[in-house]
Amino acid sequence: MPFRDPLGAESASWPTKPGSGETDGVTPRDGGGPAAPEALTLTDVSTLQRRARAENRASAMVALLLALLLYAFLPGVIPAWLRFGVAVVAVALLLPRLWVNPIRLRHSSRWARTLGIGQSFFLVAAQIVALGLLVVQLVGSTTDTAPRLLLGALQIWVVGVIAYGLVFWQLDRGGPIARRAVGVDEHDHPDFRFPQEAEPATFLPSFVDYLTLALANSIAFTPTATMPLTSRAKILISVSSFTGFVLLGVVIARGVALFI
Repeated sequence: MPFRDPLGAESASWPTKPGSGETDGVTPRDGGGPAAPEALTLTDVSTLQRRARAENRASAMVALLLALLLYAFLPGVIPAWLRFGVAVVAVALLLPRLWVNPIRLRHSSRWARTLGIGQSFFLVAAQIVALGLLVVQLVGSTTDTAPRLLLGALQIWVVGVIAYGLVFWQLDRGGPIARRAVGVDEHDHPDFRFPQEAEPATFLPSFVDYLTLALANSIAFTPTATMPLTSRAKILISVSSFTGFVLLGVVIARGVALFI
């Protein structure tokens, strides 16, 4: 009969008849008996249990909705039709994925992953467009309009942090579903290396970890404890750092000009 591990995964087979020597695919020991299945350590069991728990999408969805709300109500940085158009398109890309995985990310499909990655990059592109228009308006702004535009700069910065956090979350190690799939090594072609992975434990990054990475990168303009490993991760980190630097430089320059 099949042997099952503590999580119910079929891993080996025992002899079909006691004492018959016949086995269902188990290599006998030197003494003639069937080889016992390899025992799982507590770390192995804990890791499998962690992987078996699908990630809750609540934190990512709340962050996305916050970014869309901030973008839709940017204070005159970009036309209203474009601001609300971006929000409508992003929500339209979210709804089909909510139908597949309403709460926890359990069911994997190529089209849902494509929509998720497309939505994340769409939000990044929208943030870059808003940043470009903000720079143009800040350069030619007057004393009366500058404070309103500086508030818009803060909103664009928050949108950028969330957008890049979503991109990192969607891309690293095949996405949030693949990272927690049973039997998939968490170190298989990672885009980022988190410091918690230095110890053999049960750590698997969630959306909050990628949001923290995006926040730290937007402030320090360089990855801190978490390092990018692949070319695409390094490019994304560089673009994020550059846009954050431009935004901060323009805001500081315009803020200083207000008091001169």
